[in-house]
Amino acid sequence: YVTQILTILVSKWLSYLNFIIIFIVDPGIANPGPTSVNHKSKDLSVFYQNVQGLIPFGNLSDPNPYLDTNKICELHAYIFKHNPDIIILNETWLKPSILSSEVLPNNYKVHRLDRSPETHPIDPDNPKKFRRNGGGVLIAVNNALSLQSKVISTKCAAELLAIELCLPDKSKIIVTTCYRVGTLGMVNCNEIMQTLSKLSRKKLLRKFLVIGDFNLKGVNWDSGCSFNSIENEFVNGFADLGLLQCINVATHNKGNTLDILLTKSKQYIQNLKVLDTERFCISDHFAITFDITQKVTRKPRVKRICYNYKHASWDDLNRELSDIDWDTLLDYHEPDVAWNNFKQTVFEKIDAYVPKFRIKSEHQPQWFDSECYAKCKEKEKLHKIFKTKKTLASELKFKTARREFKALIKTKMRASLDTEDRNSLTRKFWSHIKTTTKSTRIPEAVSCGGLISSEPTEKANMFNDHFRNQFSEPSSYEIDIIKCNMELTVLF
Repeated sequence: YVTQILTILVSKWLSYLNFIIIFIVDPGIANPGPTSVNHKSKDLSVFYQNVQGLIPFGNLSDPNPYLDTNKICELHAYIFKHNPDIIILNETWLKPSILSSEVLPNNYKVHRLDRSPETHPIDPDNPKKFRRNGGGVLIAVNNALSLQSKVISTKCAAELLAIELCLPDKSKIIVTTCYRVGTLGMVNCNEIMQTLSKLSRKKLLRKFLVIGDFNLKGVNWDSGCSFNSIENEFVNGFADLGLLQCINVATHNKGNTLDILLTKSKQYIQNLKVLDTERFCISDHFAITFDITQKVTRKPRVKRICYNYKHASWDDLNRELSDIDWDTLLDYHEPDVAWNNFKQTVFEKIDAYVPKFRIKSEHQPQWFDSECYAKCKEKEKLHKIFKTKKTLASELKFKTARREFKALIKTKMRASLDTEDRNSLTRKFWSHIKTTTKSTRIPEAVSCGGLISSEPTEKANMFNDHFRNQFSEPSSYEIDIIKCNMELTVLF
């Protein structure tokens, strides 16, 4: 009878340990993300939007602001689902204290131009309209592309960023973005047009395109006219450079075409779409997607090694785990040491009895799994229904799905912080210890100065007395600080 009980206990222990092994080693293996994309030669896909700030408006003047997590989460979700080759953002509001790796995934090479006195000087014609904070532009290029990207030094006194894409045949594509505050005058207009003129005359230039928020709200792009003299200067300047405007619909929620796309030939642009409001992230500008007709191959995907649990030798692994003296291995050790001993022993057995295989990595983070992917598709589907029906019920369903999607992403991102490094102490491990031992960080009883108590108030007072005793009494120097400073000033 005792033998049967021991056999049942050992069997349950091994089953539980098998589950822990899979969960610790690769928690995403049972919940993989979307399928990989085709890496053959294809056109360059571009995503653009004036995001109206990636930091909260209330932190705009803070030199060390924190990011708007809602926009960052939706930005990452869009990137991991659609995998655009080039990302262009206007009005980023970023500061030098914010790293590019905090904004975009590491598989993108990010070129930034944050607002500064050099890129946004005071307009002599309208000095009171100067805005020290805000602005900023960004262009990011996917590292998987078989080309080189670099910033072109323009020394332009405007928020204009240009990058050069060097193709394998040594020809070049210049991608430029510009954000122009609508109140700026002729000085700013001349700076922008002179810079665009220089860029358009580059040698070996195959394609040249400009996209950005120029704030030319009074221009009728069908006739190419405006009642504003500065806006007419821009339109005439674009015509002199042979640049054609490709967007003929509203890009702002007030019905204006503020974001424009300029190129010397509209044949270079395919699949141009102005997305609906709130399709990407909350902004008063609509997102824009298009393809540049230039076939570019993708670099071979990096392969990573994963465990193949389908072909694991579970009987041998369980036998080896049963033979381990866990009491000797774990008892009488500090928690950190015991946890490291446990992991080292388990991984040794896993490496011996679980085969490995290589999979092609898409630089997809662990947290963006099939659950996030499905929730993202559900959100986009409900958004389309809301735009078609425009009813209160459909709007409520969309906003609920969007709120749930953001919450899911945040939860997944937090949960993946520890699982990406198998050598770190995971939150899941300590959560399991806390649950099974039913222990908390605050002890049930506290002793101090020979007294023992389990009452919350008395325990708090004991902690206060203990910490207070760690410090000496305050000094009582009778020195006139102001007089002392004056004497030092005279002396030196």
